[in-house]
Amino acid sequence: QRVKPKVIRKTMRDPAHQMKKLINKVDIELEKPDGEPVPQREVWHELRVNHRKYDEEEIIDVAEPEKIIWIAYTGSKKEMKYSTFKKNLSNIRTERKNQKK
Repeated sequence: QRVKPKVIRKTMRDPAHQMKKLINKVDIELEKPDGEPVPQREVWHELRVNHRKYDEEEIIDVAEPEKIIWIAYTGSKKEMKYSTFKKNLSNIRTERKNQKK
């Protein structure tokens, strides 16, 4: 009989949640004083180059020019390409804008 490894579940079941939180954190940090967002490429660059500054949970494993490899809370490795990042950032900004209303 095989024993399943115990997986710690967080309140959010979305495995991308940790990465979305991290992207949101970087985006808010870079936002201009008037609330105007910076270009997506700048947020991507900041996340890749300075991820240790924002990544308290140390989920980012490898940060390459066009992809980031990160570790989900389940222990599995996930890969996010720039194209996926852009879509996530767009969704995050929309969610944040809707929360302000």
